[in-house]
Order: sequence, then C-alpha cells, then structure tokens
Amino acid sequence: MLEPLQPGQDVRMYLARGGLPEPVDSQIARVLLANGRIDALALTSLANEAIANNRTLAQAALDSRLVSSEEIFQARAQVNSMETVELSEDMIELDLTTMIDSQIAKDLQAMPYTRDDLVRLVVAVSDPESVALKDQVRALFPKEEIIFHLCEANTLAAYIEKIYDPSRDDLLDTLAQDDDESSEDYVVEADSSGSMVINFVNKIIAQAREKEASDIHVETRADRTLIRFRIDGHLRDIIEAKKKDAEQIIARIKHMSKMRAEERRVSQDGSISIPATRDRGALDLRVVTLPVVHGEEVIMRLLDADKAMTPLADLGMSPINLERYMDAIRKPQGIAIITGPTGSGKSTTLYASIREVIKPTLKVITIEDPVEFKFEGLSQIDVSGGALVSGDESKKMTFPSALKAVLRADPDICMVGEVRDPETASAAVKLAMTGHFIYSTLHTNDAIESFIRLEDMGVNPNLIINTVEVIVAQRLIRKVCQSCREQQVIDAEIAERINLPENVIAWIKTNGPKTFFKAHNGGCATCEGEGYAGRTGIHEVIRMTPELREAVLRGKMKSEIEAIARQQGMASLYDDAISRAWEGITTIEEAQRVASA
Repeated sequence: MLEPLQPGQDVRMYLARGGLPEPVDSQIARVLLANGRIDALALTSLANEAIANNRTLAQAALDSRLVSSEEIFQARAQVNSMETVELSEDMIELDLTTMIDSQIAKDLQAMPYTRDDLVRLVVAVSDPESVALKDQVRALFPKEEIIFHLCEANTLAAYIEKIYDPSRDDLLDTLAQDDDESSEDYVVEADSSGSMVINFVNKIIAQAREKEASDIHVETRADRTLIRFRIDGHLRDIIEAKKKDAEQIIARIKHMSKMRAEERRVSQDGSISIPATRDRGALDLRVVTLPVVHGEEVIMRLLDADKAMTPLADLGMSPINLERYMDAIRKPQGIAIITGPTGSGKSTTLYASIREVIKPTLKVITIEDPVEFKFEGLSQIDVSGGALVSGDESKKMTFPSALKAVLRADPDICMVGEVRDPETASAAVKLAMTGHFIYSTLHTNDAIESFIRLEDMGVNPNLIINTVEVIVAQRLIRKVCQSCREQQVIDAEIAERINLPENVIAWIKTNGPKTFFKAHNGGCATCEGEGYAGRTGIHEVIRMTPELREAVLRGKMKSEIEAIARQQGMASLYDDAISRAWEGITTIEEAQRVASA
C-alpha cells in the first residue's frame, strides 16, 4: 500500500514505488492533478486500487467514477500531444480510407480520414501510446507527412468495421444479382479480405469486357450513382447504385490507376493494366476523372489486346476496298492515311495494317499518344508522358521531335498516331520522301478532305501527291441482330423517298422490290433488347492515281476531285453503308444514321 502523496513529491517515482512504473500512468496522473480533477488523496486511493487489481491508473479512475471516460480520453491526448476527433460520416473522405489495406486498418485500428490545411495526411488511432503503431503507419506512407488524431476506441472500431467489413450491405445490392462465376478469371486484384468495393469494381470491369464495351462510365448524379457501358457506340445503363457509394467506387478506381485519391477538384489521368491469362489477352484501361457538380465522375476506356489482334480482312472492308488498300500498303514508300472521328476504329486499322506487312527483316517504329497496345517486334515510342529529348528539361518528346529522331533510326515503316499540326505533317512527308512507308491518322469527315487538311497545314501539294498512296475514311456501324431481325421490303417509291443511292434505286426499278432488314423493336436475349449486336467497319478508300494527283496539284474543287475519285472506283461512306444493308448486315436506318448521303 502506498502512503499518501506528499506535496512536491515526484509522481512518477511515487507510482513506481508502488509497482506502477508505466510512464503513461504518471503522465495521466499529472494531467488530472493539474486540471484539478483529482487531488493527492484521490490519487493515492486510485494508485492503491490499481495495484491491488493489477490495472492501470486510468482503468482504476474510470472504475471508481472519479473521472469520466471523456476526461481520461482528453488526458491521453494531452499526454501524447495529439488532437482529438469525434468521427462522423461527413468528416471521413472515403477515397483516403482506400489508401490502407482493410486488414491492416483492422489490425492496427488506424484509418486515414482527411488532410489538414497543410495537406498532411491525418490518421485516426485509438492507441496513442503505441510507438510501434505509429511507426507502422509511417512506413505505409513514406512520402507522406502523417498527423495522428486520437479517436475514441469504440467509435473508430465501428467506422473501420463499417468501411472495411465485407459483410455490410450498404454497397450495391445489385452486386449479388449477377453472380456469374466466369468473371472470376478477370479479377483485377485479388483481395483476401473480400472487400465489397474491390470485388464490385473487379466485376464491373469483367462485365464490361464480356459485353465488349469500349468504355465504362461511373457517373455521380444528384441522388444516385450510375454505371454505364458504351456498347456498339451507344451508352447503356448497367447498374444504378446509391449516391453514397460513388466515393468508394471512384476511390478504388483511383487507387488502381495510381491517381491522387484525395484530389477531386481537377481532372486526373491514369491507367490500369490487367495481364494476359491463359484464355484472354491483356487488358489496359485508360482512366480519366472529371470534377462535376454532384461530385466526381470516372470514364475508363477499355483497350482489349484481343480486339487489337483482329486481322485486316476482318475489319469490314469490302473485297474491292481491301484489294485497293492492300495494293497501296505493299509499296516500299509512301503514306497511308486513316481518317475518321474519335472512336471510329482508326488505331485498330493501323495496327492491323502493320501486322499485314511486317516481316523480321523490317524495322517498324511507332509514335503514339499514348501507346494503346504493346506488340512484340515493334519499337513503340510513347509521347503522351512528355519524355525528355536529349535530357533537356525544356524539351519534351512530341510527335515532331520523335519523327526527327526516327529519321536517324533507320526505320522501314513508321506509324505516327496522328498528324495534328504542321510540324508533324512536314516531318511525316519528309520521312516518306526518303524511302519509308508512313501510316497515320487525320480527323476529317471524309477521305477527300484529307487533301485539304494537309494543304491547310502548309504541306506543298506537290509533296502530297508524291507521298500519299491511299486514304481511308472509316466509321463503325452496328450490325442488326441476326436472331430477331425483321424483313423490310423497299420498292422504288420508298427508295426514292428515303434517298437511297441512285444505283440501288435503278436496280429496284429494274428488278422489283428489294428485301432489307430492320431491327426488331424490343430486341431479344441475344442482343439484350437492342436489336443490334456488334459492329463492323464501313470505308471510303481513295487509291491515288495519275488523274487524282493532277487534280490535287491543280487545286481542283472538292466536288471535282470527288467526281474523279468515283470514276476511279471510289465508293462513298454512304454507298458502303447501304451495301451493308443490302447484304443484310445492318439496317437502312443505321446506315443513314452513321453515313447520311
């Protein structure tokens, strides 16, 4: 038993004498004494009770009800020079909670939840005395400045359980609606804790790939979160989730994309790479975030290596167009231009073209922004990240600077992702003039406008006609579902009214009504109610001839060049689209939507 504490007596030595050597006990005792919550007599009583029951001084104080749990809580914070926090849902930034593994959060009872005004990462803990805990947290974030806030143990445990517990049902009841085990092959990152958020994002990516979606949209609305896939060029609603789930879903995607989880005020770019499996090629996702009125949105572009391996003959070119195109790209030098809007399959055509002509004896270099697919045997340059040129911080790798470097790299074939400025156009033409074959893309409405666009960039018409071998304008058109399509009989009167091509109208007048097909209203199980399933390409191919070169050199009007191109065998995009409807591959409605006359 301890004798009463004497005035001026050292508290630590006093408690140690009674068998309470813990520094925390003595520090808490000093705080309680200094705050007037206990006196010397009460401290003696508490110390003797703690010794008798093998408890800490703080536990004895709580048991005796001399002080409240809040007072002990504040004393511990004061002893450890920590701020206290009373956690609430609106204080917790869910994107920061994903920075720590769920199991580690549970084991340490530590959770990142906000940043302070100095952008320091604030971590809530319930054991302020544990030096080992703090060291482990700092080791998890070596590049962060960490600030620890003390949170009441039960409160912190409850929030950790709520955020990281896989059994909770807050997140997306719809996850259980589609328990397709086939998606397990495409799990992005295995998670031993079975986190609902991780599993949900994995499943969304797997489902998008199964449905051959080109993009995944995670949209934050005023009252809900909407997951949409772009399939066959059209956005489809896939899952509607609760509004509060958006932060966790987006935070998980940001983590996978190596973005700054806490940054929500500006757009960010990132990527996710999923390695190839025995049954599937690699999948890359190009990810962008957008700050919007109701929070944040994420758009993920799926770059499926399996699709990138599609042979040129399977991209939808008609036999005549394919023959004309192949004849051009077999030349030892020149330029092949693929033109069309974003999402029209230009990159796929470029890759397929290179695979068609590549040989072990040829050096092929690509310049891309960014590199969408990685292929063995190609020397691929990525100019999206601004790589340094000659180590000079003031000079970043661009299409023009990369082309200048390629000129000295002894290539046979070069692919330039896009001709978007005069410098790139000039460098590409020079490369073609020196005995190389160049593939590139332009953004124009049709093939003939490519001549005008190159001249607008300052390329001499004489250089254009001596380098350009072929120009292909292309679009992607939906294929009518073969399982539920319906017949549509078109006679001459209807053909003229809906403005079908003259050759089609003439055929119908001579041979009688023609049976086309239209999409079934409501679709079927095969097309998931859309009436269309899959897409194919339509093309406008201009193969350079002496007559066309003469017309371009003389600065002929677009209509005059088009008339000559038609005489040389060019079919317009609209003609090609209607021919697909004629063959029963698509509908007249779809042909006119994509390539109106």
